[in-house]
This record gives sequence, C-alpha cells and structure tokens, in this order.
Amino acid sequence: MCTIFQWATHFPLAPSRCYISQFVWDTWEPRRKRAGSERMVAVSELPQGGIPPAERAGFCFVGRFIENKGLSDWICDLFVSWPILASVDAYRRNHLAHHRYTNTEQDPDWVVKLGTRKFTFPQEWQYAVLNLLGYLAFIGSAFDMIQAIQRLRAHDQSTRAYKLTRLAYYLAFAIVFTLTGAWVPFLLYWVVPFMTVFFLALYVRSVAEHFAAMNYAEELQSTRTVLPYVWENLVFSPHGVNYHLEHHLYPSVPFYNLPRLHDALMADPDYAARAHITRGYTTGLVRECLAPALVRSPG
Repeated sequence: MCTIFQWATHFPLAPSRCYISQFVWDTWEPRRKRAGSERMVAVSELPQGGIPPAERAGFCFVGRFIENKGLSDWICDLFVSWPILASVDAYRRNHLAHHRYTNTEQDPDWVVKLGTRKFTFPQEWQYAVLNLLGYLAFIGSAFDMIQAIQRLRAHDQSTRAYKLTRLAYYLAFAIVFTLTGAWVPFLLYWVVPFMTVFFLALYVRSVAEHFAAMNYAEELQSTRTVLPYVWENLVFSPHGVNYHLEHHLYPSVPFYNLPRLHDALMADPDYAARAHITRGYTTGLVRECLAPALVRSPG
C-alpha cells in the first residue's frame, strides 16, 4: 500500500501529478486540468490525522529531472554523494526508514541520537558552546562522520562492481592530486571545511529537525520548521531544508515547492496553531535548546 503523503511534484518532466489538496490543484491548474493530473483521495489528510508508523509502507514518486533512475543515481553519486563519503542508494534506504518510522525505535536516525549527551535537552549554555566548538576542532565532526558511515553501511546493498567503481573513483582523484600537486589545496579547501563547518551545520540542522522542546505525542510538534534569517539560509538551510515539518508531512514535494506548501498549510488556522514553527536558527532555536522541553525525549 502506498501511503498518501504526496503533493504535486510540479516540474515539467513529471509524467503525472497527484494532488492531495483541492486548494493546490485549483491554484496550480485553475482553468484546465493537465493530462495525467488528478485529485488523489488521501488515507489521512493532515492536520486532521496522521498515518501510524506501521502503515507507512512506502512513497509514491511521480517524476524526476532525469527519467532514467540508474543514470540519475550515477550522476548524484559522482558529483554529490561520493565526495562526502556517502552513496545515493544507501542514503535513500536510510532516509526511507527514517520517514516510515519517524521518532520510533525503528528510525535509524533517531536511535543513534536518542539519549546521547549532545541530543539531550535542555542544555546548559556552557556545554552547548563547548559542543559546537568541538566541531570546529574536528572532534565532533570525526565522531559524527564515523557514526554516519556506520549507519549508511547498515543499509548498503551495493554490488561488488559498484564498490570497485567507487574505490577507483577515489584512487583516480588521489592520482590527479599527486600529479598536479593539489593535495594542499584539497586539504585546505575541501577536507578542513568538510570536517568543521559541514558537520557543524548538519548537527544544528539535526537538532532543529527532531530535538529540543519537542512534543513527541503530537505529530505536528514532533518536528519543526525553522523560518531562517537571510544569512542563515546560506549556512544551515539551502534548498528549503528548513521546511522540515512540511517535508515529513508530504515527502514527495520537491524542495523548490516547500515554501508554497508551507504557505498553503499555514492558511489553515488549526494547522498554524498546532505546528511547531521556530524563528531563526541562531535565535529561536537557541532559546528552545536552552529552555525546558515541552516533553523531554526519553532517556
């Protein structure tokens, strides 16, 4: 059974568009409905209700920029995932489990963080500052990188040919760096930022998404959307990742439509009153991390 979390993907190459909202359907296609466009009956239309974790069996994706999935994955691996020691397929499997079992013992992202010191809130400001500085000193980043590699490896189902190709990819770059004398620039301009601000930003986003002053008994308050200041978008939330509550409610919505989804949902007074919306990573989120939690996370 396909869970009905979807909204229209709304890009030209999509073979079909499935709308969970009559309002959005009428807004995006006001005069004439496109071929393949339909209003999909939802199992549970938020905010009236949610889909229990046991029934979250999958997602329905209706299009991608590159129709050939294999080619799309290879492009993402070569230019996005492999440079940061990840893989598209392993991340996809990990992330699907995270969405299917959000904030439960079957959520792979949740279980590795739950009860650890840096994901326990509220925090004393002295510890919070030292913890963030630890990322700039490589310590926090090294720990998180090892943990992430282990978590993704648990979902790795790649073939031997894939592994050999990935190894050859890294060896090729090592050879190029050696022949061109580019090791020092590589270390300064890739490894150092990767092992400091990259993981620092990931940690802040991870906290913002599912921790600190959360009410885990209420679906609309068990993750948060952050409304960032302009400069925060550059550091913490490129491509609309700050709209995390909306992303969990409707995972098939592409990043460029998340602001519109946010506006549409906020037009519902009940949703607006119940949703966990925080203003600023460096202001509102900080206050929630240092303030008593509404519902302390277990452990």
